[in-house]
Amino acid sequence: MSLPPEICGKIASFLRPVGGLQRITKTHKSVIRREERDLVTLSRVSRMWHVEATRVLWEVVLLDWWDDEREADLKLGLLVRKGYYRHIRCISIQGDREDYIVHPPQLLQIIRHASLLSLEEVRIHVFDDTGVGHGLRSFVKAFLTLDIPHLSYFHLELLQISALISMPMLFPPPNPALSNTKNFLLRHPTIEDLGIHFYPQMERGLDWGMLDSAQFLPRLRAYTGGQSDAAKFLTWPHLSAITLHPQQPHPSFALTPRFMMYIECLECFPNIERLDLCWDVSFREDVLKLLTDCFPNLQELSGLQIDVNSIDFLRGLSGSPEISCLPRLTHIGVTDANSQISGDLRADEA
Repeated sequence: MSLPPEICGKIASFLRPVGGLQRITKTHKSVIRREERDLVTLSRVSRMWHVEATRVLWEVVLLDWWDDEREADLKLGLLVRKGYYRHIRCISIQGDREDYIVHPPQLLQIIRHASLLSLEEVRIHVFDDTGVGHGLRSFVKAFLTLDIPHLSYFHLELLQISALISMPMLFPPPNPALSNTKNFLLRHPTIEDLGIHFYPQMERGLDWGMLDSAQFLPRLRAYTGGQSDAAKFLTWPHLSAITLHPQQPHPSFALTPRFMMYIECLECFPNIERLDLCWDVSFREDVLKLLTDCFPNLQELSGLQIDVNSIDFLRGLSGSPEISCLPRLTHIGVTDANSQISGDLRADEA
């Protein structure tokens, strides 16, 4: 008995759980590869299964030249030759400067074609270890001229390592190719999850100018970026999740005091329910009290580092009536400062 295509499509979709790029970025690569292998196997059962499994397989495309250059080249070739770009709903592109110089025509071609169909999520992560990157800037500049009608998730990350090596104490000049970022965002009010991280960058962050939440990204629910830029979006009415990056590595690595100074300057934002910290900030009572004052309704907190001195406080966080930090907290993601082993804890099991 043959099943109708709709049922086959539903079955195939179970092999790749929903969540898009937000899930992909938090899932181990071995799990993603297993899902892809299962879908390829399913596509060989029959013609109908091939159609449905292929559609699900190419809905989420990961082009990662860092991890596997050969696989990324193969996927890019199939997208162009076979026309699989018509299935793309989410695409993540990662690579260094050379990858973006070699492949920009094909990358722009598939994104442009997919934009007219069902493309909803885009993540571009660039590693520039030379500081030159003319082809890189051309690619980013060309991408920012595109219109993606259904775009809901957009993350753009540029790491210029050469600037850190040659000028570790200075802030490099802004990249002229990124001046169109604001115009790109203005043309895409559908974005709900935004990540803009240029590292290192100017102390004041990007030149956003005057922003109005009623017109600029009115649906924004999650933001990832440097602390100077993030502070501009904390008042957005629908924003509930934020990920903070430091602007620059501090020469003394005294990130906890710098983070506390930053939080002390903020107002109270009861709308924030999830906070991820990309800092080496210690898990301490004074840090949590500051977070409580700033984010009283915080439910999820990730990124703090714990050591031996933090254990007793962590265990008593929810059980002691004398500790009133983050009363709504239900989830804590911590990192061991010594072994760099991450772990997730429920607040009531701390």
